[in-house]
Amino acid sequence: MALAWRTVTCAALLVAAAASLLPLETERLRATVGGYAVMNCHLDFPFGNEIPYHLQWDKDINSEENAHCIRSSYYSVRAQRSKCARVQCGAVQCSEDAVNSVTLQGETILSWLSGEGAVRVADRWGGRVRRVGDGGGPAGLGRGSINVSAVRETDAGLYRCRVLFPNRSPPARNNGTFYYLEVDGGNLIVTPPMNTTVVEGERAELECVPRAAGADVQWRRAGGGDAPTAAPNGSLVLLRAAAADLGEYECLVRAPDGQLQTASAFLDVHYKAKVVYSPKERYLAAGKAASLDCHFSANPPLTNLRWEKDGFLFDPYNVPGVFYSMNGSLLFNRVDESHEGVYSCTPYNALGTEGASGGVRVRVLRAPRLSARPQPLYVARLGDTLTLPCAVVEPPHHAAPAPALRWTRKDGSSLPEGRHSLRDGNLTISELAEEDRGVYVCTASNEAADVVAETELLIENVPPRAPYNLTARPTSRTIHLSWVPGELDSRTIHLSWVSDSEISEDLGTASAAAITESDVTASGEVGDVGDDGEEMEVTVRLIEEGALVRWSRAPHDHTRCSVRWYRGEARDPLAAAHTHHDYLLVSEVEEGAEYLARVWCASGARGGAALRVPQYARMRGVAAGAAAAALLLAAAAGALWAARHRLCRAPRTPRTHRDKR
Repeated sequence: MALAWRTVTCAALLVAAAASLLPLETERLRATVGGYAVMNCHLDFPFGNEIPYHLQWDKDINSEENAHCIRSSYYSVRAQRSKCARVQCGAVQCSEDAVNSVTLQGETILSWLSGEGAVRVADRWGGRVRRVGDGGGPAGLGRGSINVSAVRETDAGLYRCRVLFPNRSPPARNNGTFYYLEVDGGNLIVTPPMNTTVVEGERAELECVPRAAGADVQWRRAGGGDAPTAAPNGSLVLLRAAAADLGEYECLVRAPDGQLQTASAFLDVHYKAKVVYSPKERYLAAGKAASLDCHFSANPPLTNLRWEKDGFLFDPYNVPGVFYSMNGSLLFNRVDESHEGVYSCTPYNALGTEGASGGVRVRVLRAPRLSARPQPLYVARLGDTLTLPCAVVEPPHHAAPAPALRWTRKDGSSLPEGRHSLRDGNLTISELAEEDRGVYVCTASNEAADVVAETELLIENVPPRAPYNLTARPTSRTIHLSWVPGELDSRTIHLSWVSDSEISEDLGTASAAAITESDVTASGEVGDVGDDGEEMEVTVRLIEEGALVRWSRAPHDHTRCSVRWYRGEARDPLAAAHTHHDYLLVSEVEEGAEYLARVWCASGARGGAALRVPQYARMRGVAAGAAAAALLLAAAAGALWAARHRLCRAPRTPRTHRDKR
């Protein structure tokens, strides 16, 4: 009777073992001390529909022997499933012990019930075992897979993944896997360090136990930071962990023969959310978007952040134009005076808070205003000293930063080196030279805006000495003139030909010529004038700002050009200018007028073009008259239509029908 009961029990155990694991063969893994091992475990739900399940990973103490027994029993049951009673008692006894050993003698390292957030991990495995399924690990891993990190020598053995369905009968299914882990490289380190999490102020210890008592153990911190000295047993001990201790640490074990082995772990220090920086004042630009930040540090991450203004709770959702950012900062869509006040922030995380920040006084800045600005134009003589004024109005808040004031040149060139000085915003230039002419810009700026004031400086020369040593060399079509310039080079002189009939008569066939002011540019030591210069294309077109004169010259021709602007057939120009560019803007033009632009360059290139400005006023008058006529015609047509409509609707006298006789 006892034998029969035992046989039935053994058969049931073998069938259960055979049905609970598919396949039942053990897969071998290999890892090094301090490394990691990933064990895969796929889940098989009934009819493919997920139901509540219980995931459990066990490690067997007598792993190698039990794995052999389970494999032997499994194949024995498959070969003699219908003859279970004939299985030898030894084999049945081995299988029974194997199944019981996994269940009773092994240790549960991880247990998790679906739907629960926390995973229960055994104390010895805390911080070293985690789930990597559900997208948390490499592709192809099952939802019950785990990762064992900081592998130790004692981690070697047989592991089993077991999945049960508590709300289903039977609770077991074709789920589960056996793994046998072999650990290599433990010749120097017996117990490597593992990732550890502590709260600030608590004791923290990272183990690193060497195999040999005489081995040298050292610790170093990743990133080059200093690490405390190792304890006598090789471990790294921090009596009171601080937030600054957070980081990765590496243990180095060196044997007497020089052999070296390393292992690393991460120390995570949790602390309450706290403010790390809080300015006393902030200035926000009026009319612009701005942000007010709360500089905090939190581990675990921030869960809540509260703002106060002037001692009262400040909720941006109740203030138009103010919003929360993702990191808790206050965002002002358009700053105005209503946003002034004293702000403070209080960060929170899962551990709480260290307290509120200091008060930050927010002030609103307006754009700077100039109390003194330079005149639009200054004319000075060579060698003189000139002061260009520029000053700003002091801000209403005495503690507010004064606007920054600086002088620059509009063309980007630097201020005269060694000949300029700045005092109270005023720019003083001494010993004026020809290259000092140009446009100067005074800029006053703060966080709100930049305000600029421009002025132009012209250099007035002494009257030049007239050119001399004039010679004329006639050709068949032109007369070539040459002369020695006067006191200043590269200045514009004027040439005109005057024919005197009385002198011609007295001199017979002789003619007289006199140099006065004309349109010739002297260049170099000797100036040349003639009609044999290179012709270049000149265009004049009307734009919104005025008339734009452009000319095209050789690509590498960067000489200075002179431009004359005439009205109609007048001999005297309305304006004259010199430039190294290939364009000039004439800002003042009159409607209905005709203009002529003539350009000469020092390289000899020259050209001209005309412009006729339309009479926009007359055109506007014609357009207005046409519009008025159209309106009158429309009004007349409307009146005719209304009159016809009234006539058509007039009542008519009904006709009487005579009685037929």
